[in-house]
Amino acid sequence: MEGCCIHSIGTSVDEDGCCTSCGEDLNYIAEQQEQINQLQAEKEKLLELVQAVYRKHHLSDDTFGWGELGDMLCDGLCEIMGDKKFQEWVSSKSKP
Repeated sequence: MEGCCIHSIGTSVDEDGCCTSCGEDLNYIAEQQEQINQLQAEKEKLLELVQAVYRKHHLSDDTFGWGELGDMLCDGLCEIMGDKKFQEWVSSKSKP
């Protein structure tokens, strides 16, 4: 593999997103980084939600009420799942 161009996030690209050294299209790197960033944000949101549930349920945290916790969970799940999938999930759990 002598002379092979090694690409990383710091690789110089032209206006079309191609490596300035070898010409390979590197747009997929930006797409993958965007997906990684989205997953990281979702992980952080889920961690916040689990911590809030733990604080309320096990530590009896009175800085927020049960209703507020329910709203936080609903908002977080809608944000991560999407509103439509969340509603489908709620509907499937509401049926006996």
